Amino acid sequence: MRRDERLPVERLHCGLGQVIDLSRGGMRIACDSKPPVEVGQRGAIKLTGPDGSLPLTGRVVWIRRSGGWRVKKHEIGIEFVAIDEPMRRTVELLAKFGFIDPVSGTKGPGDQRWRNTSQNSQKKAQQAVRVDFDLPNYYQILGVEPDADEAEIKKAYRKLARQYHPDVAADGGDAERFTQITEALAVLSDPKRRRSFDKVALAEAKPDEESA
Repeated sequence: MRRDERLPVERLHCGLGQVIDLSRGGMRIACDSKPPVEVGQRGAIKLTGPDGSLPLTGRVVWIRRSGGWRVKKHEIGIEFVAIDEPMRRTVELLAKFGFIDPVSGTKGPGDQRWRNTSQNSQKKAQQAVRVDFDLPNYYQILGVEPDADEAEIKKAYRKLARQYHPDVAADGGDAERFTQITEALAVLSDPKRRRSFDKVALAEAKPDEESA
């Protein structure tokens, strides 16, 4: 549960959806469909602004429907993991002013020069901020192509499960690997979550392709 002040943000978007608010300890995201993540799942997060980027680790703490049961929209609560005080402060400044790093020569939000610079650049900065949530490549985990059908996905899962399930594999298996392939099956065998995952994967890959 986040106890820090939740700061509303505008035009802050990631592949999972629209970021509703950001705090020193986490963020809340609104998405138009069933998200391709599960409660407890961790992922690498990168907050990128005009002055640099901030790598973080996030954990999904809750997922819930928004707008009633007949509405497909969901909200995701993400908690930042193992984040120290300097990084918390940086996230707070990003949410308030749209900057990753403090302006050179100022002392922070209490400095009038900081406030003037931030207010003048806030609109431009927020438009440039991007949030990347690094999801595992579920197709690679199962060893199937992105256009694989349900039968191929389940066949690949069964083969890997026999190899890595701690209670089945002759060598004791690999619990972490088995968790990954189970997670991959859960997403790719659910049409709604698979479509959402494909959308996120394409959205996160696009900036890299454009910069290549």
